[in-house]
Amino acid sequence: MDQRDRRRERLIRVAVAANHFTAQLLHDQLREAGIPAMVRNRDGGSVVVGALAGRFELFVLEGDADLASVVLGGPPPEQLAPPSLPGPRPKPARRRRWWR
Repeated sequence: MDQRDRRRERLIRVAVAANHFTAQLLHDQLREAGIPAMVRNRDGGSVVVGALAGRFELFVLEGDADLASVVLGGPPPEQLAPPSLPGPRPKPARRRRWWR
């Protein structure tokens, strides 16, 4: 049974396609393997013009990235460092009042 919390996983880019047809082919391969994927058009202007060329990125959930890279026949995706969170703010020094 899968115990992953998919809502908290990050998206990982597993492939970049040179055109829409290649992106759809890769997306279909992932879907047939049972891996949900998302295609994003990196060049937004190509949609307005109606051209099929451009750069298309394929993203999968972090837990599916290794399997997706095997399905697509590419190298495993690079592991990203977790985002750094800011530490607690230092409290400002209290000013001494003249009567104390």
